[in-house]
Amino acid sequence: MPVSRNKNLKIVALFVLVLVVLSLMAWGNLFGFFSETEPESAAISGTREASQTPVSTIHDSHQSTATGSAPDYSLGESQDLRHEVADLEAKAAAGSVIARRRLAMIYGACFGYSLDPDAHFAMIDAFAAHSGGHRQPFESLKSRTDQRCLGANGGKPISIDEIRHLMESAAQGGDLVAQIDVETHSIEPIKAEKMEELIAQVISSRDPDAMLAMSSLARKGIDGSLDMPYSMLVGDPISEAAWAIAGCQAGANCGPGSIVLDSICTGTGACGYTSYEMFLRQHMVPPGEVSRLNEYLLLILNGP
Repeated sequence: MPVSRNKNLKIVALFVLVLVVLSLMAWGNLFGFFSETEPESAAISGTREASQTPVSTIHDSHQSTATGSAPDYSLGESQDLRHEVADLEAKAAAGSVIARRRLAMIYGACFGYSLDPDAHFAMIDAFAAHSGGHRQPFESLKSRTDQRCLGANGGKPISIDEIRHLMESAAQGGDLVAQIDVETHSIEPIKAEKMEELIAQVISSRDPDAMLAMSSLARKGIDGSLDMPYSMLVGDPISEAAWAIAGCQAGANCGPGSIVLDSICTGTGACGYTSYEMFLRQHMVPPGEVSRLNEYLLLILNGP
């Protein structure tokens, strides 16, 4: 078989694998779980400035607005991605449940790269070639991916089993985001009582990452019926979008350089969005549903 055909098949196979991972992590939350809201010191200690700040404002613009101090999206000394991964791996090995959950997120983002960096970048280049000449977002993505993923897992291929083990371990240790993730990926329908319990926990915690995670759990089959107002917040694309946008507005990292936007770019070729909220509003929220979205946002951000 010609070398070029081998290379093309390799790229196609990797593309399929990436889509499988995005599906396994539930599109709105790999997208839901890939946020890097707080500095690592705050994340590992379990504190979160944004979670302690009352949230009451709905932002209708296409820019995600965080309460508290804005996340740092730069790639300079303030955000050394390689050091962050090494630091998380050390803390996860030492038993930090938050580090294990965050590391699972990063390993998920690095999955395709770890299998074959050249093929992974070839896929990104293929997207760039059909982008109308706007290559800069794709080149920036490749640079961030190299920084984030080059040394992840000791440079060895990452398996889905490793990712799930980290997330399940974090869930068993009491991490709310990881618990939502485990429920999302369970093959069994979630009990109505458990869904209500998780919704109540997320709203009371005001945890932006947990809100993002709920955007995927919101589409899961439910065993039983939910009481109002919980029943409003599950079961359709608007409720899914509301959870994710609420997470962005509450302080999750949904902007340029975040894993959530990089994952959309890598998995679909849709690059150049300035926020995840912008992507969701353009692709998941028809104009006639904006008022319902805002109603759900008020409920999530302010509580019933």
